[in-house]
Amino acid sequence: MKKFITLFFRKIKNNPSYYLIILIGLSIGIATSLLIGLYVTFNNSFDNFHKNGDNIYCLQSAHYNKNNLISKRYRAPSPMGSSLKSEFPEVKEFVNLEPQGGWSLRFNDHNFSLSF
Repeated sequence: MKKFITLFFRKIKNNPSYYLIILIGLSIGIATSLLIGLYVTFNNSFDNFHKNGDNIYCLQSAHYNKNNLISKRYRAPSPMGSSLKSEFPEVKEFVNLEPQGGWSLRFNDHNFSLSF
């Protein structure tokens, strides 16, 4: 084992740039695979603590301007939950995560209230 270690360090000493490139590539590969694993674990971990977590859904709204996607958000207007429940028998319950009654906006010194 001692011979292998001394041979390894001797090769590194003779050609350090080659082994530095290999070490950087290996580090980037390991870091990338760890980040991908964390991303997949995070996205698959939502609602797993619920008994019926497979039946929980989140509404996503998309905003378009002349057929160009501007943004996607995981929210929908407040009345949408009650409309979906009344029109689709598959929807058993819903919850609004925003305050009922609308939004309050402030621009400079002017306050605006949007209610639904």
